[in-house]
Amino acid sequence: MKEPQSEKIEEPEQGCKGPQQEAEDGGRCVRPEASGGGVKSPLPPPETQEGSETHECDAATEILLQEMFSAVVAEMKASMQVAPKVAWTTTIAELYARVHDTVRVEEALIPGGKQRYPKLKGEEKAELYKLFRELCVVTEGTYKEWEEYAVAITQKLYNTSWSFKNIVLRMVSKVKWVKTQPLNQWATKIKSGTLPAGKRTTQV
Repeated sequence: MKEPQSEKIEEPEQGCKGPQQEAEDGGRCVRPEASGGGVKSPLPPPETQEGSETHECDAATEILLQEMFSAVVAEMKASMQVAPKVAWTTTIAELYARVHDTVRVEEALIPGGKQRYPKLKGEEKAELYKLFRELCVVTEGTYKEWEEYAVAITQKLYNTSWSFKNIVLRMVSKVKWVKTQPLNQWATKIKSGTLPAGKRTTQV
């Protein structure tokens, strides 16, 4: 009596997955040459690609912030006698928040009362508006100058015990003082009669 012949089980082709594994992988058959180093991807390595995308994103954000800055300055200049609008104070607070987040801070060392920043209260927004108006509208400061002041505010906020409001008040006084210095110098020269030759005024 002949022994029953066992059915021949076909082995999956080398490099291919069996039916069960293939089903789990959605029917895909991954071969060595497809997953190995035989075929080079035209895309840069992930870290290089991410770095490039991050740089482009930062550049786009910088342009957007400068456009926001220019727009609010132009609108404020066109309405110098108008009371601060909510849209203005909100935009200025947003511009500050973006700069604040670029300053490196040891979060573990931030006092509990200052952990809410860059979120500002109403009176803080009002004081920041005064600084922005004095620096960027009246004195016609640039976006770069605004950034420098915003960074200085943030550093003082976390490196001293001063409140946000007091820091900004000091900044407003500083901007006004810097603006009046050239005028005071000319006034002193006129009173003392020490104007350079060729620049003296003559009375008619």
